[in-house]
Amino acid sequence: MAANKKKISIVGIIIKATVRAVIYAAILLLFYLGLTRAYLFGYSVFADTVMASPPGQEMTVKIEEGVSDSEVAKRLEEQGLIEDSKVFIIQSLFYDYTIYPGTYTLNNSMTVKEILLEISQKPEETQTSPEEAAIESENDTKEESTQ
Repeated sequence: MAANKKKISIVGIIIKATVRAVIYAAILLLFYLGLTRAYLFGYSVFADTVMASPPGQEMTVKIEEGVSDSEVAKRLEEQGLIEDSKVFIIQSLFYDYTIYPGTYTLNNSMTVKEILLEISQKPEETQTSPEEAAIESENDTKEESTQ
């Protein structure tokens, strides 16, 4: 009877040690995976990666008024201009870029920083024809005379 109790206690000790070893191994694995992903994310934030080698493919992107930076990032990722929208958002915050509405011609061989530089500059106003300018001038004159 005493021999059976000894065997049971030895089996219990072995099971506890095995469970602890499995738990420690799982914690180490999760720690390693977390560090690896954090490194890769940090690398992608500061590295100049592109989606395609030059000359790449040009694409037109329209950014509407009131669209958030995260929506712009998702759209650029969907169009294949950037690899990760989260990296785009972090870089726009880190480099303190303001994204302006407008229509932009971007290339998938551009880095995220180059894309940010492009869309953080106010697009040029559309050129008005001489006829449109004359009509606008007439309207301004009429408004001033009615006041």
